[in-house]
This record gives sequence, structure tokens and C-alpha cells, in this order.
Amino acid sequence: MIWSLFASVAAIGTGFMSTLCCVGPATLNLLGLGGYNIGPWFAEHRLYNVSATILLLGISYYLEYGGKDNKESITVNNDLIEKKNWGKIVLWLSYGLILFFKLTPEVITFVYNH
Repeated sequence: MIWSLFASVAAIGTGFMSTLCCVGPATLNLLGLGGYNIGPWFAEHRLYNVSATILLLGISYYLEYGGKDNKESITVNNDLIEKKNWGKIVLWLSYGLILFFKLTPEVITFVYNH
């Protein structure tokens, strides 16, 4: 479970880094730091960041859903109580955040051009 959480959080980080090529320079300009031209570096490495994001999400998905019995439960006073599975919650939240990160540059470009 801990490795699945780690892979999900790492996927969020790499997904965010792949968005910095487009959103990073605009953000730095708003902060008055436009002279730090970091966009080309992130754009150059975007393929690696996207590949790492997909790989880490796949690993996280496999660790959460693949090959093991997913019925994690405990017995308290002869009552069966299912445990919260934080790995699945973080996995699906990371899917949502990464989708947001991937769509942000396209939405900004669409809004700006129209």
C-alpha cells in the first residue's frame, strides 16, 4: 500500500512538471520573474515527464488492483468492518489532478485564441 501511495504522489509530481513548460513562464511573468526563462527546459523534457507519469500511474494501479485479494477487513466484536483503503483514494485523486494538469495548457490556449 505504501508503494502505491508513493507512486501516485510521484505521478502527481511528474504530471505537474510536464505542465510547467506552458504554465510556468506565465506564472513567473505574473510574479515579476519573467527573466528566468525555464519554459524551454521543461518543454525539452516534457516527453520524459509524461512517460514517467504514465509509468508511475500504471505501477500504482497495478499495486492497488492487481493480483491480490482486495477485501481488506477486520473483525471487531464479531462485526466485519472494512478498512479504508487510502491507496485507492490517492490513486483516483492523482488521476484527477493529472488530468487537470494535462488539460490546463490546452484550455488556456483555447480561451486565449477565442
